[in-house]
Amino acid sequence: MMLVGLFALLGLVNFLLRYAFIGLLGERPLPDWLRLGLRFVPLAILTALITPDVLLPGGEWIRSPLEPRLVAAVVAIAVAARTRHTLATLASGMLTFWLVQWLHTL
Repeated sequence: MMLVGLFALLGLVNFLLRYAFIGLLGERPLPDWLRLGLRFVPLAILTALITPDVLLPGGEWIRSPLEPRLVAAVVAIAVAARTRHTLATLASGMLTFWLVQWLHTL
């Protein structure tokens, strides 16, 4: 029963944090500096989620610059910077990862 209460409390806190932007700001215009900063939030979140998996696969630091995840991440970053196309970025990263992983098995 205590676990259900904890989940309910966490759900309420999550709701209040998200509602704060909608309910408190509403239709008010945001300052330019805040709108500029908010543009970088998705990139920062994605980087925070992916970086540990690339640099610490299995909980240990990578030992080789030819680690498949690292090579794939570098290729994906280059494609993203060049094309700004999400599908091209994902496809190039996955194909590179599979190719380097396959070359490691030879």
